[in-house]
Parts: sequence; structure tokens; C-alpha cells
Amino acid sequence: MDLKKTGNTILVVDALEVLLKVHGMREARGKALTDEMAEHVVQELRPKHPVLAAVIERGHQMDLKETFAALIVVDVP
Repeated sequence: MDLKKTGNTILVVDALEVLLKVHGMREARGKALTDEMAEHVVQELRPKHPVLAAVIERGHQMDLKETFAALIVVDVP
């Protein structure tokens, strides 16, 4: 991996970690996005950012257990 790919990978992993933490906190508090709100966000993002839209779509379907399991995987150094 060259420096640019390494930097991009670090940014993506950090962003994913933040999304998972926010999703986990909202899920634990019972304030997760509604299905309609998540679908609206995904439809807006899909044309310009298909990978981010796919991550948000999958993240929305995750329950609290899956979210924290993903956080552990992402956070391992």
C-alpha cells in the first residue's frame, strides 16, 4: 500500500468507527433513525457516494449486538 491508500484507508476506518458509535448510542437510547428517514438518506447519497450509502443502509439494519461487535473489529489496532 502506498501512502495515499494508507491515508484513505485510515480516514474510512475512522469515519466508519464514528458512524458505528453514533448508531450504537442512538440504538441504546431507542432513538435510532426510522426506516423512512434512513431510506431517504440512502437515496440522496447513492448517486454521488454509493459506498457510503451502502454502509449507512447496512448500519441501519444492525442491532445493538452487531454494532458493538463491528466496533470491536474496527477498533482493534
